[in-house]
Parts: sequence; C-alpha cells; structure tokens
Amino acid sequence: MLADAAGISRSTINDFERKARRPMSANLAAMVGAFEKAEVRFTEEGCICPPPVKEDAEPEPETAEEPPEAPGDTSEDAEKLP
Repeated sequence: MLADAAGISRSTINDFERKARRPMSANLAAMVGAFEKAEVRFTEEGCICPPPVKEDAEPEPETAEEPPEAPGDTSEDAEKLP
C-alpha cells in the first residue's frame, strides 16, 4: 500500500484523495519516492506511466516433438508389405 511504502497514515492518504487537504512537501516527496521505488515513472506531461511488464521468470514448458517416422514404421506401410 502507498501509505505503508511512504510511511504516511492511511487517513492522510485518504484526505489527499478526497481533496480534504493538500499534502505537505515532505509527504509529497515520500509518496513520489514510494511510487518510484515501485518503478512508477512520472513524465514532464504529468502522466503516471505503469512500470514495464516484466517477462515471466520461468520459460514455458517445451512440447516434445515426436521424431519423424522412418519408412516402414507406420501401420500403413505394414499393410503394403507382401
């Protein structure tokens, strides 16, 4: 949670969200630091960009491909035998 990460009480965060009060500069810096630690980036346009999607740590399991059949290995070939 933002409150925990920034070291600010939840009621203080709620007050900011409800626009019941404006954040003090120390609280604002703590919230920005918490967002940045979570890899949220702020742009000059004021956008909050989500962190980049991280690749899965585990690769997808590979499916075992069956080896190609050698001539004479199929039941169809067995039917063709004299």
